[in-house]
Amino acid sequence: MAEVWKPITEDELLDLVRAQLKECTPEQVAAFEKHRVPPYAAPITRNGARESVFVLAVKNGEALYYEDVEDGFNFSPLSPSGEILEHWCNQDELKHALWRWVPSAS
Repeated sequence: MAEVWKPITEDELLDLVRAQLKECTPEQVAAFEKHRVPPYAAPITRNGARESVFVLAVKNGEALYYEDVEDGFNFSPLSPSGEILEHWCNQDELKHALWRWVPSAS
């Protein structure tokens, strides 16, 4: 029997982030910590349905969020009201996603 999907909880997400930060470079950890925010649920539109994802960090109006349906980290601009404007289906681990915010990688 197939396992029924259920949304990730904040505690589960924090455990995942802690585990994945251990695999990051010091530069990636520094970038994450510099822009980290307390996790909060932000509205997102997935395939026409209004749902939510957890935002973990914000830099210059761009959010790093966890897409629990796809099981990966993504980036999106935020609307003035805090909505995720771009839904992505990347399945990136945190160590791959954070290269976007590491100055030496740009």
